[in-house]
Amino acid sequence: MNDTTLSSQAHQGDFGDYSIQAFQHKTQTDELVGELSWHITSWNLKKSTTHQFRIVEGEFVDIYPKNGDPADYVPITEIDPEERRQIMAAINEWEK
Repeated sequence: MNDTTLSSQAHQGDFGDYSIQAFQHKTQTDELVGELSWHITSWNLKKSTTHQFRIVEGEFVDIYPKNGDPADYVPITEIDPEERRQIMAAINEWEK
């Protein structure tokens, strides 16, 4: 499977108790041309914890696809609800 990044745009900001850095990627795969995804790094400023995610079609998934196949992203289900909310707020702001 071919996974080629066509473009990437960086974003950063503080949202609630989180500092969020994101790269919005537009990729080309054998199945989808121009698919948008986000590579997110979030820092909880109060707890000093860091997480990395990829968000594909609104779904939080592991940063690296299973077996290197972009069609096989592993969903992440254990995300603090407030962290999820702040990440989605950041993305909504950046997509304006």
